[in-house]
Amino acid sequence: MSREGTGTDESDQVRCPELEQTQFETWEAFQSYLESYQVKTFQVNSNYVYLHDISKSIFEKRRGPEQGDKSSSELSIYVDSRGLGGVREDLDCTHGGKYRYRRKRKQRCQEVRPIDCKVQVSLTLRSVVIGRICPSLPHQFAWSLNVCVREVNNSPSKFAVCVTKTFLTHNHRLGSRIYKQYPANRMSVDVSTMSTVDSLRKAGAKAKSILKFLVENTNRNPALKDVQNLIQTLKKRERGSTSCAHRLKDWMRQFCGESGNVGHIFVQRALNKKVGVVLHNFATCITLQTKHMLDIYRRFPEVLMIDATHGTNMSKYKIFSFMAYDVFGKGQYVQHAILENVRSEALFTAIGEFKTNPAWTKLQCAIVDKDFTEIAVLKAALPNVCVLLCQFHVVKYLREEIASANYGFSSWQKTQLRAIVNLLVYAEYNKNRQYLKHLTSIGLEPNYHTVSCGVGNTVTDQDVASRSACVVEGLESVSHPFETYFSRNWDNCHDLWCSYKQQNAVTLENNTNNRIESSWKHMKEVVKSSMSLDECLATIMFYQNQTETLLYDRAAKVSFVHREGYDREMSVIANLRACVHVIHEQYAYVTGPADYNFYEALPGLF
Repeated sequence: MSREGTGTDESDQVRCPELEQTQFETWEAFQSYLESYQVKTFQVNSNYVYLHDISKSIFEKRRGPEQGDKSSSELSIYVDSRGLGGVREDLDCTHGGKYRYRRKRKQRCQEVRPIDCKVQVSLTLRSVVIGRICPSLPHQFAWSLNVCVREVNNSPSKFAVCVTKTFLTHNHRLGSRIYKQYPANRMSVDVSTMSTVDSLRKAGAKAKSILKFLVENTNRNPALKDVQNLIQTLKKRERGSTSCAHRLKDWMRQFCGESGNVGHIFVQRALNKKVGVVLHNFATCITLQTKHMLDIYRRFPEVLMIDATHGTNMSKYKIFSFMAYDVFGKGQYVQHAILENVRSEALFTAIGEFKTNPAWTKLQCAIVDKDFTEIAVLKAALPNVCVLLCQFHVVKYLREEIASANYGFSSWQKTQLRAIVNLLVYAEYNKNRQYLKHLTSIGLEPNYHTVSCGVGNTVTDQDVASRSACVVEGLESVSHPFETYFSRNWDNCHDLWCSYKQQNAVTLENNTNNRIESSWKHMKEVVKSSMSLDECLATIMFYQNQTETLLYDRAAKVSFVHREGYDREMSVIANLRACVHVIHEQYAYVTGPADYNFYEALPGLF
């Protein structure tokens, strides 16, 4: 290889060696030789393949139309069987062409590969003569390789792929180090390794894990971006040419084809208001219920935990799920709904589909987060059902607000308010709640808890009382911003989260929806935001099948719940966490020892 300069102008050229072989029997043989030649000379080219039937042109140019159709058909079969006909391929240097900006404003300091290198390999199979095909010669500094199909023997007739002319000059550097840094060479792995990578991708392996596998098991050293591009390529290959809507429709047919499963897709039409024409249809709600879900809710219909999450698919659809609380301290999903948004219309659709289960009339309590849209929809769609707020989230929100720097609380004030908030949420009587609410206002005045007096001065009880009265009067006239926030956002709905109100509801000793929050964490380990909608549904059902299998395994497991202080009779119901402590108190009273005082009117008579 001769080096004539470094750069991209006309005076800087790199010329490659000539081809040692110029005649090939098949198209595949030429491709194999060309690949080995590129590896030897450290060149990388991009190819463009065009399909073109040349059998008829071969016959007309060589034999002439007067020879008849029979010879033409024989030649066509002969040429196609040898793999010589029907293809035109152009090979350009990977640095060829000019970069076209995708935006109006040009980005500064952007690294691009095209540097207008004119290197090109043209394989044009459009006509055959005894000599060669001579397409238009490439521009200056082009790597030109002219190839044709020619007759190399008249008796018997024999055709071959022949290289007729070459022009092998680059306008950039070539070398082993440069050749190895191209992504196509960094990710050049065999078929078995590629199959293993595809299996790892389907199993949910991350790009860094796949990168570690490739580095340890191959002689390649790819970059993390190469692995990410490979993952996207494998995903596109798996999806094929079908759209997400078609794949989703086929998946729903398979899901509903299983006995006991129920699924629906609710579609809304997008109209052009000016013309009145339907532009397209889009799914607003997708509901999924397995046979196991329907059976679980028939067994435990009293308490329902409801929550929504996001970040599970690239279409930005939300997952709105219903979870039943069993008396064993666990939660089981009873419906999954994938919503376009969490507005009232979509929520009404999901809840209406849930109400097709006849057991919904036994529902007593629904626990949600502080989302006023969900609360309003639940109260309207589920009449005579007690809707409560998760107490854990109420304490969390209040603590976050106390920690905010907007109120200017001192460290002592924050500590006191956090303690009062816990007591306020779990207050068992209304008097306790009112007293604790009053305590939140005391101490919000910065100078209330400090009394200064000089040496020798005495402070009487009347002085303390008068100062206290002034402080209370000041608090009543000007309320603290935190007190205003609490009254406006939380105190006006205290019947949804305070314990003294929840005592009258059937909650089975469950005052939080953390069980469904915990399940979101496990679900999002397999459901990713980069998934398409059909892939997201399939992964959700995979996770659901795992939870169902785990429940059946736990039910079939031979085990015994042991609690200290429980005898054999109490241990029978030790796994009923919702009521075991109430039963244990009464059981201990009946079976435990007791002292009795009695009076004998006469000896031996009582």
